[in-house]
Amino acid sequence: MSKQNSLQDLMKIDCVIAVCRWKEAIVGKAGAAAPVLQEQIGFESDKHAHQVMLGVDAYGMSVRGIAHINYEFLDEFRSNVSPLDGIYIHGYKYSTVATWNKVAAMVDNSKSIDIQAVIRELVLVGGG
Repeated sequence: MSKQNSLQDLMKIDCVIAVCRWKEAIVGKAGAAAPVLQEQIGFESDKHAHQVMLGVDAYGMSVRGIAHINYEFLDEFRSNVSPLDGIYIHGYKYSTVATWNKVAAMVDNSKSIDIQAVIRELVLVGGG
């Protein structure tokens, strides 16, 4: 069995300044109701973590929709990004990295960031 991370483990990554994890309010119906914040570390408040979670969840749904369209053309265009395991939303000072297991990390852009390594650690966070 592979190792499993906790949110506290993610905070040990040099560039990570905050993390959160959430779940669907109604299992199997992600778009039917706003997700529920399960835990957060490093955000100013639960409200701030909740705001980041809502934005990332909405971005994630749109990216997944695009990925499904791209998957339909995979035979013709082998360069399409599929399957996806995470998204990276780049900001001026801070960026957000999120994965399909509903985990997000806010990273400090002034640090050296290996996005692929961060995503590998995020996908190892277990459910609650």
